[in-house]
Amino acid sequence: CGEGRHSLWLATCGWEVTGLDFSRVAVDKARAIAAQAPRRVRERLTYECADVTGATFEARYDLVLSAYLHFPPPQRQALIDNAIAALKPDGILIFLGHDSLNPTEGAGGPRDPEILYTPADVVAEIDGRLQIRTAERRMRETDAGMAIDALVVARKPTLGS
Repeated sequence: CGEGRHSLWLATCGWEVTGLDFSRVAVDKARAIAAQAPRRVRERLTYECADVTGATFEARYDLVLSAYLHFPPPQRQALIDNAIAALKPDGILIFLGHDSLNPTEGAGGPRDPEILYTPADVVAEIDGRLQIRTAERRMRETDAGMAIDALVVARKPTLGS
């Protein structure tokens, strides 16, 4: 969850949110920022320190958002496996990050090609376990220029479907 920007926004929209980060510093900062939000928003937020590539999760989430987490392929696969396991039936996975074209054709983001990916890479790692709704490159205006992101939105099938 980093500093909790997405978690806080989701809670503001009415979601019950669990924000995870491997860094205690990030979790503490997210909590400090959230402390300024109205009580009704704060009550919807939980922050935890966890390694999303190694932890196990129950299938209790309606939405898993992975935003700009960049790992080498084995750890990215573990992240995707854990995200899928955490979804309830009909749950949605949103996987968003810097596309592998970004270092040469875009702006900002990490430069290490090993940790970047394309929408097709993420779809391949999902390996048919979710129904793909969107798998595309998105252009995003930044102060440094146009960034190229990889976006995959997928849905966990309903039980029995």
